[in-house]
Amino acid sequence: MPLPFNDGQVGSSQEVNHDFSAWTGGAGASVVLASPHHGSYAFLIDSATDNEYYAWGVATTDGYIRAMVYFTSLPTSGNTVVVFDLWAITYSDPRLLVKNNAGTMQIGVRANDGTTAFVNYPFVTGTWYCLELGYVQSTKTVTAYVSGVSQVSKACANTDTMSRGYIGWTATAAQMYVDCVVMDDAFIGCDTEIGGGLSVPVAMHHYSILMNGGQG
Repeated sequence: MPLPFNDGQVGSSQEVNHDFSAWTGGAGASVVLASPHHGSYAFLIDSATDNEYYAWGVATTDGYIRAMVYFTSLPTSGNTVVVFDLWAITYSDPRLLVKNNAGTMQIGVRANDGTTAFVNYPFVTGTWYCLELGYVQSTKTVTAYVSGVSQVSKACANTDTMSRGYIGWTATAAQMYVDCVVMDDAFIGCDTEIGGGLSVPVAMHHYSILMNGGQG
């Protein structure tokens, strides 16, 4: 299955068929006619085990997931939500995390040695965020972006390759809508139109990373 992968844009499977037929697999998520960022449909993650994933077959040295994300609830104090996960071949999966640190919201990453790094970020419910997760093999670094701007990075000693991207994962539940998903092997950003998707000045909105849906 080739990269880039995209879903949720006008003309995509999510919009036309209202399903995850463009994705490779997953469980629990649902396509809903509610709160879309683009078009008429978004998909809903509302359980700690909901996820959809796309596998691009041949492993790549670098991997990126971008989607628009809209939280209707956030993790409670002391808890963390896995928003994106890049499936690593050998070591721990790089992840984009949202954490409630004693009432202060944070964005973070998990590197492929399992270590994490967080910085404060004022996430609230009821706002679309453009989120992106990237792993670069040459620097062994995982980075989380909001609106195309790097917020936090973490490097480690492990070198790995990526073969699939997940939205949602086993974690403390927080409810979120996801739309306009894109996966690629290079940085995507929030003002790039891919697959007939998002093409709006970043300054007008907070954007989340775009991602496609899989067979749920």
